Amino acid sequence: MTINTVFQPNDTLLCTLLLADQEPFRAYVEVLRVDPIHNPPHTFRLHGRFIRMSTQERDFLVRTILHLQREHLTKHYSA
Repeated sequence: MTINTVFQPNDTLLCTLLLADQEPFRAYVEVLRVDPIHNPPHTFRLHGRFIRMSTQERDFLVRTILHLQREHLTKHYSA
């Protein structure tokens, strides 16, 4: 994710994902690392992992990501 606040490794964030045609999805993310992005200034890429997810939440997120990937591949790489 792209952020404009620096977090430290092992920080825990509560993120709200706004997924198309879905209710906002709230999940905890553990910060793994933060890398600067030079354009625009004072912007960072946060690398993290989802934590404290129920099996149902994890399955929902996996299905949603696979659906988005399938749409992207169909749109950009189909004949």
